[in-house]
Amino acid sequence: MSLPRNPYQGIYYASFEIIAITKANRDDIKSYKDFAGKKLFPMLASTGWHDLFRLTSEKMGMYKKFKVRFFDLMQAADALKIGNVDVVIGYSTNLGKLSVSWIKNIDSLVDMKIVSPSLSEQKEISALKYPGVFYGEKMSYAAMTKDNAAFTKKANPKGVWLWGSYQGWHPGADMPTEVMYQMYKAWLEHAGDIANINAFLKYYASDPIGLQVKAISSAPTIPVHPGVAKYLKEKGLWKNQWVVGKLDAGVK
Repeated sequence: MSLPRNPYQGIYYASFEIIAITKANRDDIKSYKDFAGKKLFPMLASTGWHDLFRLTSEKMGMYKKFKVRFFDLMQAADALKIGNVDVVIGYSTNLGKLSVSWIKNIDSLVDMKIVSPSLSEQKEISALKYPGVFYGEKMSYAAMTKDNAAFTKKANPKGVWLWGSYQGWHPGADMPTEVMYQMYKAWLEHAGDIANINAFLKYYASDPIGLQVKAISSAPTIPVHPGVAKYLKEKGLWKNQWVVGKLDAGVK
């Protein structure tokens, strides 16, 4: 059996940000340090969001202090509402402009607020500088219900500080340069043609090139597929600090 290989950077379509949700009336939960001793759902194990949150909170010396609980995503709203969990770790999408079904379920059934890390926690999280992770964006409340947006604003007068990563589809070293080049070109130059398929693609189509540049810049040490690099160089968007990946022997 061949060993799994890391993919090269390819097509990005959205960003996902770690958010911490609790009930609006939990005045005892104002920052990440307040999660200690609380029942906390850290997202589903083996997902990227769980891994990022767990790795970060372990580095901060926090994870072992949580009373970790696991359940199905669509059970999160009821668990939070009846007190089976105090904090739900989830994710916003595209800096809060969009939301996914299980987060919408919480938003519609529970008086809730999003907890932002404190200033000292923000510095500690940012200092980790994981490749592919961005730090310090501010959250939009566009996807939240009016009441819960108000609860969140009240709890975070300076806004919710976001950290997360860009998501997409990434090829391996066995993908030929020209094949990836044509795929990438089609995705970028015909973004408007797919904008009405769903909300994610509509957001993606608003600035597909800008999204690629931001995403790759967040992980400059991770190699970019040669087909992607070819297109970006043609358009004058390539940055010297980025790295081009090497294809497998016999693959051009």
